[in-house]
Amino acid sequence: MCHRPDQCSSLPVVPSRWLPPKGYTAITVFGRVLTRKDDYDEWMRHATSKAYQELYHHERIHLRQAVSVRNSWICYYALYLWYYLKGRPLRYGHEVAYLSNPFELEAYLFEDDDQYGQNQTKGCIGWKRLASYPPSLWRALMLDVSSNQCPPRKLPRSEFLKRVKLFMTDKW
Repeated sequence: MCHRPDQCSSLPVVPSRWLPPKGYTAITVFGRVLTRKDDYDEWMRHATSKAYQELYHHERIHLRQAVSVRNSWICYYALYLWYYLKGRPLRYGHEVAYLSNPFELEAYLFEDDDQYGQNQTKGCIGWKRLASYPPSLWRALMLDVSSNQCPPRKLPRSEFLKRVKLFMTDKW
């Protein structure tokens, strides 16, 4: 376990009994990637596949984000929780609050870019730009209003991320 995020030279993948919550494959906790036993076995068999490389890079981005938040795990997790709660999980549901969290948005947007955040000594800081917009913007981009359904249906994650990339194209 790393005491400070910048001290983590590697990010070991470790099987866990309780984390991550069901429906998720991995979670970064104090410098380790925790995954359930079944997912761990699958990960070890297919570690070189594109999907698992992107997942691992997603978790490395979280590590680099923690470096950018005063190089403190506690500050990072407190801020992560704050942004999650700003997404109003009780009103809009867990997935909407999760995806409107700027830490998750940055990690999803750049998980396929192996070089993202590697050369930044202060960590990954794209989340700061994403946090400057209100969660209501991300919720609006998440909804498909063209179908005239009431309430509007949520777009698949990939479509939502395309919309966010398009919105942020000239703002990075």
